[in-house]
Amino acid sequence: MKERAIKLAFDKQAGIFLDADDVFFNTRDAFAIREEYSRKKLFCYECDQSLYITASKFDRLFFRHGPNAGSCILKDKKFSSLELTLYNDTLTAKESPRHRDLKNKIAELLKVTDGVEKDSVFADTHYLFHGKEKRRPDVYCKYQGKEIVFEIQLSALSFRYILDRRDFYRKKGIYLVWILDAFDVKGQSHTERDIKYLSSYQNFFKLDETSIEMRLVCTYKSPYINEKNQLHSPWTSRSLTFDQLRFCSQELQVYYLDYAKKLKSEQIRLEEIEESIRQKAQEKQDQEYRQRSQQKVSDLISKMATYRRNQYDFYKFPSILDGFSDGDLYVLNQKLSFDKVHKQKTQLNYYLSAAINGDFSFINFLLAEQRIEFDVNKTNLDGTTTLQELLNNPCLYNHKNTLLPFLFQRGYNLSQRDIDFYETRPHPPQQDIEADIVLLKCCNSLSEKGLSTQVFRNARLITIIESAKQKKIIGTRLPGWLAFAMNVVISYKRNWEYIQEAFEYYKLTDVIVAHDKKGNFQKKVAEYQLNMPEQQKEVLELLVDLYPEVYF
Repeated sequence: MKERAIKLAFDKQAGIFLDADDVFFNTRDAFAIREEYSRKKLFCYECDQSLYITASKFDRLFFRHGPNAGSCILKDKKFSSLELTLYNDTLTAKESPRHRDLKNKIAELLKVTDGVEKDSVFADTHYLFHGKEKRRPDVYCKYQGKEIVFEIQLSALSFRYILDRRDFYRKKGIYLVWILDAFDVKGQSHTERDIKYLSSYQNFFKLDETSIEMRLVCTYKSPYINEKNQLHSPWTSRSLTFDQLRFCSQELQVYYLDYAKKLKSEQIRLEEIEESIRQKAQEKQDQEYRQRSQQKVSDLISKMATYRRNQYDFYKFPSILDGFSDGDLYVLNQKLSFDKVHKQKTQLNYYLSAAINGDFSFINFLLAEQRIEFDVNKTNLDGTTTLQELLNNPCLYNHKNTLLPFLFQRGYNLSQRDIDFYETRPHPPQQDIEADIVLLKCCNSLSEKGLSTQVFRNARLITIIESAKQKKIIGTRLPGWLAFAMNVVISYKRNWEYIQEAFEYYKLTDVIVAHDKKGNFQKKVAEYQLNMPEQQKEVLELLVDLYPEVYF
């Protein structure tokens, strides 16, 4: 059976309410009442417009508005059965003794409250209009230039009713305060939760009936951080005078504590506390780590000193450094202090100059181990370079082909002063200065410095190609190009294809053939081609880097 939308009609003349479900329960009595009220006026309790009694085709009677009636929420045909029940229960509750008592108390107290315009106060006697819409608040007043309405909630309210009231008053620019009665913060009803979440403040209000002045008991969440650094939001109640209330002009809400703002503030403070705790824990951890790292480094340096003093081999130390973290290596390099000057020399150059015969393993370790940091281009105070310091030490000079590549791998920049120094310093009689300088220049020109070791390993191949490039014999005392070429094709068969490409590119082949009157060179090449050995492919990367014009 269709739910009656309007259950209450007000007989102003008799001062009574008619409940449709009661007065129309018996059909015979219902039609008698219809006849009686055909000569009297009934009014809608919600909108105060005239109501009429009409019958359905099944003789079921209803209250309804006239055909020209204005806006009223009860004319909305989209109400559910539950919403209609709740709505009409709300209207019924408005005439209960408790409801009348509360609204009258509030009105009387407002009239004696500082800031309230006494003549503005009314309790359920006036309608407020907005266009065609109108609503009758339980209590209305003006306070410090603001319009405020109080709606008393004694029964469950539909969410539509709550939104309807809020939206109407918001359009009017009026602050709405819901006055709750039997409110249990631990057992909130749907209505109370709906009211709470209409705004971010989550404040409940009820009349403080123990006070002789206008005071509202506000129940609100008050977030705080406990001694265990946990965020809690317990419910707190406080009796407030009107001047202790705050007014949000954006939401037209009255509140005491801004829950969302306080919660955000406490969340930020908790994050700061937690971050401070994390930082202190991290600092403690870092301190412990630094202490362990310092000890680890001290042990390593002590071990290095012992090995150097006893002239032990340093081959184990790279694997020891594999167990060092980035932090350990940082501490190690701070301790070693290679950026400092010692006795007018860089720290590295001091070690190079002081090295004795048994120190090769130590020096080799220092130069090769790139986790030990220093600037190989830094000079002594007198301008002596690292390369010059290394070559000046006769104990290291014999190891130069092993040690020098590590300088270039660390980014050493060969200077003209280095070349002049090398050319003028004393050398063993058998030393080919020109070939050595060619190798140094090749190391310096490499784009991939890691290949510098291969330059010295393939020194003869490099000087052969350089001889072709520079059109002068380098690195050997052979008399003339034919003898040079015969030696090359006989002794360097595994590199012959690369050498031949260089001879062709730099046009040395024509020079050799011109000197080969008997054809011996050409015969050797032919014999070689009949029995060609596998070529040394691992040198190709080096040759491409040094001579891209030939091999790329």
